[in-house]
Amino acid sequence: METFRSVLCSWPSRKSVYFKYAFALFVAQIGSGFAHAEIVGDPGDDWRLNLNAQFSAPGPHQSRQDHHLYRIDFKCKATAALPMKKVVDLLVMRSVTTSHSVIISKDYVAPDASGKLKIPEKPLSLLTPYAVNAQNISDNRAICPKVPIIVSGTQPIYIVAMVNYSTTNAPGAIIKIGYSIAKLIPALWSVFEPAAMPASIGNKLSGVGDTKGPMEDILSTFNDDKSFGKGFDLDVGRYLVKTDYNEIEVTVAKLDSVVLAKPSSLQETFRTQIRAAPDQIKPDSVGSTCANVAGALKDAGFSEGEDIPYALVNLASRLGSKPKLIECLEATGTTDTALKLGPVLWKWIIKKLVITDDDLANIQPSSFADAKRRIYNFIVALSRITKGDTARAAEGVAQLKMITTEKVNLVDTIDDLLGGSGSLQPNELAQRLVSKGYLRFGCMAPVGDKNGAGMSNGVGSFLMIRASADVNSAKLADALPVHVVFKRGLISSILAFQEPGWVKTNLDANEGNCNGFRVIDGAVAESSGGRLLATQ
Repeated sequence: METFRSVLCSWPSRKSVYFKYAFALFVAQIGSGFAHAEIVGDPGDDWRLNLNAQFSAPGPHQSRQDHHLYRIDFKCKATAALPMKKVVDLLVMRSVTTSHSVIISKDYVAPDASGKLKIPEKPLSLLTPYAVNAQNISDNRAICPKVPIIVSGTQPIYIVAMVNYSTTNAPGAIIKIGYSIAKLIPALWSVFEPAAMPASIGNKLSGVGDTKGPMEDILSTFNDDKSFGKGFDLDVGRYLVKTDYNEIEVTVAKLDSVVLAKPSSLQETFRTQIRAAPDQIKPDSVGSTCANVAGALKDAGFSEGEDIPYALVNLASRLGSKPKLIECLEATGTTDTALKLGPVLWKWIIKKLVITDDDLANIQPSSFADAKRRIYNFIVALSRITKGDTARAAEGVAQLKMITTEKVNLVDTIDDLLGGSGSLQPNELAQRLVSKGYLRFGCMAPVGDKNGAGMSNGVGSFLMIRASADVNSAKLADALPVHVVFKRGLISSILAFQEPGWVKTNLDANEGNCNGFRVIDGAVAESSGGRLLATQ
């Protein structure tokens, strides 16, 4: 916006005394430091009720920036008693309802040559503080909403100051228009609508559909009216629209977070829009969908520390599954920030879906593919330790310490096969396995129905084979299937089972080749029913 400009929409065609008064008032406002001041909405007909509507923009002002959100707040004030003067349109000899409105809109068309204003077709808010027709008065000067309107970055937004003269609408009908628009357009609507965000994302975050038809119906109330006024670009700063009877102050400011903003009802609006959205995440594409949603929200200007995790939790919770909710947060790296929000977020989530520190600590990799590299590194480290070379063993121990928790849980429950239960440091675990003759490791495979799904919450497994370091084969009975369990991304437990049938599953997954070592006895022993040798 320019630092200073002065344009009169239409000078009053009144007596010279009035002309001098209007000019003096205008100059006085300029002299008091306004960056912009202007008289608007005066058609210059003596028979009309002139409201002396004025628009001013006290400085300074700054352009809105892309990838940021902004809040538009309103303050209303009554300044004088409303007039009860009867006004008649002399051309049609009908009484006139006079009203004044402030419109926040995504579109604006400048007045025509006669000064008549076309009502914006894409209003975000329309505030009509009063409408009068002789004794019939609708006084709504406390109309300013408590919840701000939220807009994004460089999205074109205008403030339109308008005076309306109607021979077809009673005061109550005009006042009703503003409430109808407020009901149709929630505070965050403009951020999620298709022009601002891809429909594939917006439909998952907002339940407000196409507003064009309903909006046309609402605004058709003005079709036969005569409206005068002017619109201005809405930048960061303060704006004031005054008439002889009221003031409406509009303030635009950067919004750092929707979730932490005051009033908290803005947070409620955000949550309600997400839960009312027509589209839901599909269970088989939770990670990718949540990543796309997070990216779109960040691009729009929502905060990464509060708004994005808040939206993702409310979105993914609609699936009714804690694992899927965790998968969404893990895919977007928002698990910690979501947990830090505390009651601000979690008091609105049903108890069975509330995520705790323990839940996060025990999150397992989402798939075997995600766990495979870590299990492979575990196998390599054990192999280095068990080969007998001192230098290589030291490397293996150092590697184990990087990929395991401080202690790894080992619980020996059958025939003392692994030397008894214990919570072992990585080097102690390796020494235990060496002492029991388990020197070979390999044949990784996903945990499934044929190798113990449901016996642990691990997603990956490998074979631990009892054999000396100088041989390259062993019998099937000398191999144990091992499930791997993680805590905070590190290996925290190993669960070894005496289940030869599961061994065969891992062998088949690797064509019988366990890192160059082969299990040559194909006879499958009788199932033990998943007898547990070691558990967390």
